[in-house]
Amino acid sequence: MRLSKKSNPDVSIPVKKKKKKLEDAVISECKKYLSNLGWASVTLYMGGIPARGRLVKNPAKGIPDKIFFNFSKKKLIWIEFKKSHSGIVSNEQKAWHMMLRHCGQTVFLVNSLESLIEQLIEMEKNDETFEKAS
Repeated sequence: MRLSKKSNPDVSIPVKKKKKKLEDAVISECKKYLSNLGWASVTLYMGGIPARGRLVKNPAKGIPDKIFFNFSKKKLIWIEFKKSHSGIVSNEQKAWHMMLRHCGQTVFLVNSLESLIEQLIEMEKNDETFEKAS
């Protein structure tokens, strides 16, 4: 892990490694697709927290990569992006997905634009309120 001392030379803050180019391409393609359908997104990055000159482990490790929301449809989707079908879902990610779903949230595991579209179609089929808001 590289360290950066941009704002405060006394505190070292981790710089997140760049995601694999393939995963970046999936994120970019899916974000553009959803944006064209009226969805906006928030990127969630919960790295370590600097405290007293050292790094404290992130309490939110495993939280999905992005939240997409559509105000006109009154919908929110948490999305975990993976670079391929073999992308590994950590135990922390599984716990977050389970907790969010238990709270009535929608969580997608996306590794391609096609997988996103399939999950959106499935969500629309299973959600009567989705069509009313469209």
